[in-house]
Amino acid sequence: ADRDAAAADRAAAVRGAEEAHAARAAAYEARMQELERRLAESQAKLTPMRDKLLELKRQSVAMLDEREAELSRLRASVAVEGDKAPAAEAVAANGGGGRGRTA
Repeated sequence: ADRDAAAADRAAAVRGAEEAHAARAAAYEARMQELERRLAESQAKLTPMRDKLLELKRQSVAMLDEREAELSRLRASVAVEGDKAPAAEAVAANGGGGRGRTA
């Protein structure tokens, strides 16, 4: 009779442990579903923001490229004018380079 009672106690303990495990597993599953739902909501909100940021980045890079190209053109024109300046000074020093003058 003691063995039967001990076996019944063990069986009850096993059933209790199984029920507790099942309850924890169900709670875990519910929590995972909630987290997955919240993740999906967050991704739905963040995707348009990410796309907008990528577009702004693309526009910024394009603007910087335009500014760099403009700066390069300005540097080139300054360099060309700088090259012309000594020649213009030499012409002026030699009497104006023949404009309106006869030899």
